[in-house]
Amino acid sequence: MSRLPPSSNDVFDVGDTKVAKKLSTWISGVAPHVTLKQCVDGATIALQAGRNVLALKCNSCGCMHLDSIPDLGKRAIEHQCTQCSAVFWHAPAAVGNPLGVLHPMLIGGVLHVASMPIIAPPVGLASLAVEPNILGNLSRHV
Repeated sequence: MSRLPPSSNDVFDVGDTKVAKKLSTWISGVAPHVTLKQCVDGATIALQAGRNVLALKCNSCGCMHLDSIPDLGKRAIEHQCTQCSAVFWHAPAAVGNPLGVLHPMLIGGVLHVASMPIIAPPVGLASLAVEPNILGNLSRHV
């Protein structure tokens, strides 16, 4: 099923202070090896070049992948993990960026996302020991 194009009321400007703060918190949890600025810059350049921006995970370490600036203009199915250096493939060709999961788009040259992440409080090891079924639930939300 395809999504209808969002109106300007349905999107979030990543330059907005409150939006940027929430996105920074989310990025530090899902991809602690990159910054929000790196993700925003990368997504903006890729979208300006007409490339697909998708959230890609390394098959080896499971880390969220961020393509480097020189790779953004290339059509690539081969990616090298920024965390463990493993090489992995993704088809169709896309630019890897954690913001891809939030459906990034340019509106008037400014990066927006169509959805905001839900930031849950951290889960401690004690609660994992008490409720082992939570592991199955977490794997569907990563």
